[in-house]
Amino acid sequence: MTTVSIHEESAETFLDHDQRSQLEHLQITEQQNYIKDAISRLPGIDGLLITLYYLDEKSIREIEEITGLSESNIKVKLFRARKVLEAQLRFLL
Repeated sequence: MTTVSIHEESAETFLDHDQRSQLEHLQITEQQNYIKDAISRLPGIDGLLITLYYLDEKSIREIEEITGLSESNIKVKLFRARKVLEAQLRFLL
């Protein structure tokens, strides 16, 4: 059996269930804030498209009606916006 010093153990080991739940909630909230910030930095209409499609769960058809963009244009812009968003999040995280 190997011994593990207190310095090598995770801080989470010493937390009770409620404290771990609170820590997990804070981590999720922080991640959501990073994502929202990265979306707000997307150029042009890209942030709106990402928000409508992923956060508001609008269909491509609904986004067409809201923005006046064609289906193919929305799909292309979403694809490109996801790539930019991924790069931004990799940099932040």
